[in-house]
Amino acid sequence: MAPFCLKPPRKRPTGVTQKAYSRFSVMRTTTVACTVLLVGGTAFATGAEALAAPVPAHFEPGSVSFISASQGFVLGTAPCTTAPCSAIVVTTANGSKTWAATAAPPAPFASASSPSSGSVGKVLFANANDGWVYGPTLWATYNGAQSWAKVALGGPVYLLATSAQEVYAVVGNCSPSGHNCATPTLRIERAAVGSAAWQTVAGVSGYGTTAVLTANSANAWVSFSPKGAGAVMIWRSSNSGSTWQRLPNPCYEPFQATDLAGMASPRGSLLFELCAGNPGAGQEGKSLWASNNGGTSGHVVGQLPLGGLALGVAAPTSKDILVTAVSGASFVYRSTNGGSTWATHAFADGGAGFYDFAFVTPSFGDAVEGSPADGPNDARLLETSDGGATWAPVHI
Repeated sequence: MAPFCLKPPRKRPTGVTQKAYSRFSVMRTTTVACTVLLVGGTAFATGAEALAAPVPAHFEPGSVSFISASQGFVLGTAPCTTAPCSAIVVTTANGSKTWAATAAPPAPFASASSPSSGSVGKVLFANANDGWVYGPTLWATYNGAQSWAKVALGGPVYLLATSAQEVYAVVGNCSPSGHNCATPTLRIERAAVGSAAWQTVAGVSGYGTTAVLTANSANAWVSFSPKGAGAVMIWRSSNSGSTWQRLPNPCYEPFQATDLAGMASPRGSLLFELCAGNPGAGQEGKSLWASNNGGTSGHVVGQLPLGGLALGVAAPTSKDILVTAVSGASFVYRSTNGGSTWATHAFADGGAGFYDFAFVTPSFGDAVEGSPADGPNDARLLETSDGGATWAPVHI
């Protein structure tokens, strides 16, 4: 995720390195990831000559978005003489066999060492044509990254999520990388995919730097922290964002410091909610709730291993669920029976963590391990073709 959101949600737990916790703060607080050809923005196009260009030497991925097992886009950067280095977009149409650089917005790549209000650190595509890069600024393409347009939503963009029909944005009133912005006010903006008209969602707002956003078909869910102490607030829309209802929070246990850490929906109104808390010594308690009615009610389906601090959850199907966590190493916990039992895949990466952990089919998924913001050669693209049982690095 884009490193402009670096406000830790709580004190670093005992046994977790500062490097791992810094990554955890970025990923968990924004997990679990811009749409107008000229809406108060500036159009930018490089033309057909930008397509199929060579990938720059020493390119490092920072964010990934696949729309199928064969076609995907990666936002990253490459070494430069003067920081901040430019954002670069590369794409594949043959399942990562070959990659090519395409047009990218004229913006720097978001970096913790070189923060910029005009930078971008995340990429998201809804289909082969419609996509966005963001964090904290927002750019949109309607032609598969052949050209981009800057979009003004009145504040920094923290998160995006999209279904086939709608795109949703978490927008703040200020950026945590700036001064006097310890507790930003957050809101939701939405637009139809392919539309130039964004609308503010009334009655759904929160505070701070923690948010979870996910969408599936006509359904969407978002969670925000309250201004003071208290449970994370959760809302759902079942009609493409037209109306929203407040949901109960099944995770909140203040005496155990337990709250919502992620949400995922494989289809319809089926919702998985990841609860995590009571951290210490590089681990914390984790449990998974399941709801068949969009979060109105539900039940615990399983307890996960303690290792690592929870980052997020992905659910390719109603039975296949994966949870990521990080401490001194990175972990993928995988269940193939709806959360009853879990297998552990540990990555000895020093706590690099995972960004954009997602699936586009029940078997094909991808993630960025680490981040270019952590230093040269510190990030790589990972893919799975067996539902998360094994992961392999991808050369770009």
